[in-house]
Amino acid sequence: MQILKIFADNTLTQVMDALEAGEVVVLPTETCYGLSCDATNKQAVEKIFQIKGRDEKKPLSVMFFDLTAAEEYVEFNDKAIDLVAEYWPGPLTLVLPRKNVAVKNLAPLYGVPEKTLGVRMPDHRFCLKLLFQFNEPLITTSANLSGAANPYSVAEIVQQFENSKYQPALIVDAGELPQTPPSTVVDLTGKDMKVLREGSIKVASAK
Repeated sequence: MQILKIFADNTLTQVMDALEAGEVVVLPTETCYGLSCDATNKQAVEKIFQIKGRDEKKPLSVMFFDLTAAEEYVEFNDKAIDLVAEYWPGPLTLVLPRKNVAVKNLAPLYGVPEKTLGVRMPDHRFCLKLLFQFNEPLITTSANLSGAANPYSVAEIVQQFENSKYQPALIVDAGELPQTPPSTVVDLTGKDMKVLREGSIKVASAK
């Protein structure tokens, strides 16, 4: 695993080159460090499952630069728009109906039903700059082995993966991150809103 300092002049370019080559990278987010890859690249998505040792029935979510970019892939109802206005960018993942372009363009995400997709807009400057310049949606999932603790430092990531057969290609080192819970996940595909995972955002109060 190559470790790149977040403020180095060529870090963004190296990350984009790795993503274009179908590699998996570790990015800092407003929650913990996360594994990421080009969401349109089937082989790259398969690598994330291998690296994490993740059950293929467990879904992966996708990061977008903004609401406009996400609207190309999923249908936003009025409730979703209200939540976006209040909480994006931030640690809120919305599960929404996919549009046909998402079914066509995104790599198979295994556990994700073909008709739905979890989407979010990260509240992290580096991630947003990367999403804007890379111009493709990116997979987002915590950078840990399945069942292990979420990592908030590069040292934790290195320790978890040092003996693993499959490893991310590089890590963007932003230092030790605040111990922030993972994103809140809200399912808006049915008649009623369902909170699938509660993180730091308490969405129930926004009903």
